[in-house]
Amino acid sequence: MKKCKTFLTGMFLLLCFVSLGQREISGTVLSETKNEPIFGVNVKIKGTIIGTMSDDKGQFIITVRDDKDTLVFSQPEFESIEKPVGLSNNMVVLMKPVTQIETVVVTAMGVKRSEKALGYAVSTVDANTIRNTNQTNVVNSLNGVVAGANITQSSGVAGGSSSIVLRGFTSLTGNNQALFVIDGVKINNNETSLGGEASDNTESVGFSNRGIDINPDDIESISVLKGGAATAIYGIDGANGVIIITTKKGKKNSNGKMTVTAGSSITLSQVNKLPELQNKYAQGIDGTYYPPDSAVSTSWGPSIDMLSYDGATNNPYDKNGNIVLNTDPSAKTAVTPYNNLDAFFKTGYSTKNNFSITGGTEVSNFRLSVSNVKESGVIPTNKFEKTNVSLGTNLSMFDKKFNISGTANYINSGGQRIQQGSNLSGIMLGLLRTPITFDNANGNAKGWESVDAYELADGSQRNYRGEILIQIKENKYLQ
Repeated sequence: MKKCKTFLTGMFLLLCFVSLGQREISGTVLSETKNEPIFGVNVKIKGTIIGTMSDDKGQFIITVRDDKDTLVFSQPEFESIEKPVGLSNNMVVLMKPVTQIETVVVTAMGVKRSEKALGYAVSTVDANTIRNTNQTNVVNSLNGVVAGANITQSSGVAGGSSSIVLRGFTSLTGNNQALFVIDGVKINNNETSLGGEASDNTESVGFSNRGIDINPDDIESISVLKGGAATAIYGIDGANGVIIITTKKGKKNSNGKMTVTAGSSITLSQVNKLPELQNKYAQGIDGTYYPPDSAVSTSWGPSIDMLSYDGATNNPYDKNGNIVLNTDPSAKTAVTPYNNLDAFFKTGYSTKNNFSITGGTEVSNFRLSVSNVKESGVIPTNKFEKTNVSLGTNLSMFDKKFNISGTANYINSGGQRIQQGSNLSGIMLGLLRTPITFDNANGNAKGWESVDAYELADGSQRNYRGEILIQIKENKYLQ
């Protein structure tokens, strides 16, 4: 019994000792600028989850543990502040409103207006965001950056065009692309093709559109106008939205000297996903193998494990020889399926080099920039290159009341294009249709660089269908 009493007495003294350090703190939170009470301020003991909130009079009451506690005051519209408790049981806290920076956007012809003063939707894109994407085409840099923008690459080839549609499609047959305006000059970003019509984009080659000519390093800011009221100033051309690009201009340096900027970057690209193809059945029909010169295009032949090469050296379609059944006396080496899809694509790369020089005085300034981009696609022979030279000047006269500015641009772009879409020479069409018993590279490690990979000794094309112009009725294999 004595031990129990002693334990309870000790616990009581301990609780009394602990409670001696606790006390209530009351206070009032006021706005530093208006000296008005702030409602809904979160008051919390730093490093704990213990807290309370100020009422409509800005007042609060909180129990602290000891004099060394620190209170943290936070509210979305005000800057957070920390105050040590100290010995006082009452405190007055002044909070400073968060500084609101008014966003200024460029609307038309270089006119700058407050974003709040506009009666239509507008968004801005920082130039650093564009440059950090390291895209060759500025249009692709806006993907995931501009709300409501649908950006589509016509192909994955180097120098391919990209389209941008704001807030959905407005026409089933006409153009839906947003209008580009660079320093007040309209730029047509429509996709082009060999036939010049949208319906021809499934054929010919992947052309570039003019969005790819813009140098990301020359961009100062981008304003995206989406509403109908915003595009009224551009007429029917702006009916699908307007992307206004303001380029960098010269500026006076504080030390009076010119500023030189240079940069280089390299980007590697690889094909990370390919369709799965069957690797069990050979070229043929109804379980019977048909060689390339049969003009048979289907892969319904015998199972690959039933076939072998005979080792002949006179077969222009395969250096391993003719394909025969395993039961054939001439059978020597088992046939293994070719993976033409994986073997075709290579690692692509893009190099970018840019140089700019800026200088001037209070009266005049200039900016000269030079940029070069070289891109090699994941498809052999596909390449693209562009060179941008830009010169911008500004002259201020009559005590800065009269300004003259001008910009000159030189752009040279081009490359080697690749067949696309449903064209019979389309890359993917041939790769996906080629049977697993035909090697497109004909055993050459360099593939397309070796002539006998795509050309026979008589100059005719080497392909898995042989002379495809042969009429079926004249085909000796099908008679």
